[in-house]
This record gives sequence, C-alpha cells and structure tokens, in this order.
Amino acid sequence: MTSLPSDDYTEELFKDVCNTAMELCVNIGLFTTVASHWPEEVRGNWEQRLKETNEWMHKQIEEVQSFAEAFDG
Repeated sequence: MTSLPSDDYTEELFKDVCNTAMELCVNIGLFTTVASHWPEEVRGNWEQRLKETNEWMHKQIEEVQSFAEAFDG
C-alpha cells in the first residue's frame, strides 16, 4: 500500500512552486530591463520566448484547475 505524502511535504512543494514562479518573474523582469540594448533579432527572439512562456503558464493554470475540478465533489 502506498502512503500519501504528508501535509508538510505538500506544503513544501507548494512553496517550491511559488518560489520558482517568483524567481522566473524576477529573471524575466531583469532581462527585459536590458532587452532594449539587444540587437533587434535578439529582442524579437526574447519577445517570442516571453509569448511562449506566457502561453505555457496559462496552460498550466488550466491544467491545475481541471485537475482540481475533477476531484471537486
């Protein structure tokens, strides 16, 4: 029989996800502040990467919501 993770473990995972998301935002913010000095092609690539990251994050939100809704009585 497999035991379920403890509430403490789940809380730590939640904190890890939050910290990682904040670190991503900080890094994106830092790079964006200097992006205006990059060559046009690099800026275009950076903007595309930001768009893809944003789309990926929205997909993750939808997946988390769908997962939770599946188990919501």
